[in-house]
Amino acid sequence: MNRNLNDGISYAQIAEGGLQESAAILQRMRQLAIQSQNGVNAVNDRAALDKEFQQLKNALNGIDYSTEAFNQLPLVGDTNLLSANVPSISNTFTNGMAQSMTSGLRSFAYIPAGSSNILIDLHDNGANDDVQVFTVEGEHLAGTPLSAFTWGAYGVVNSSAIEGTFFLPTNGYSPSASYDDSDLLTVGSATIDGNTISFTGDQNASGNLNGNLTITSNAQPLIHFCYRHRLL
Repeated sequence: MNRNLNDGISYAQIAEGGLQESAAILQRMRQLAIQSQNGVNAVNDRAALDKEFQQLKNALNGIDYSTEAFNQLPLVGDTNLLSANVPSISNTFTNGMAQSMTSGLRSFAYIPAGSSNILIDLHDNGANDDVQVFTVEGEHLAGTPLSAFTWGAYGVVNSSAIEGTFFLPTNGYSPSASYDDSDLLTVGSATIDGNTISFTGDQNASGNLNGNLTITSNAQPLIHFCYRHRLL
């Protein structure tokens, strides 16, 4: 009983902290909106006001989706709750710190909608680890196509195989997830359904063991996933 009470108090305190930060930003946004409508400012002045307004809007979204308590996001709706089965990106990585991880066919980070400027550098140490990014509904946003040998090494040769073996609630996916690679980014930069991503691609064949993935912003919850190239 005491533990539940203390957890409830902690949850409320975390939410209150996020609300206080949001209130200060909203006050400044209100000031900018009033200032831009006073009829005195030139076009360049209004553009500068709008630029600050948009920056504050992004900061507000950042607070909403980074205020996390007990694997929930108290400042957003239930549809944006974190996955109960996959740790959030903030619990998987520490900003600026190198981290060793075990290779394997698994989801290793849930990225809540509204996140921004996520940068992951991967060094595969010769194991030919690959990075994949999916939406929780199964859209393959970045990574290597299912025709790649590295997928076949795990028996994943088509959409039915990945849906049956990996698109599971235990891996963070919606029960209705279905594979879709119509907008798959294998290398380069793109904005796909509101998710802005840059990806160096699988460079192992050229002898480059490093890979880089940047998610500038994402409008949907994402699953960050890695697997190891296993020789048959």
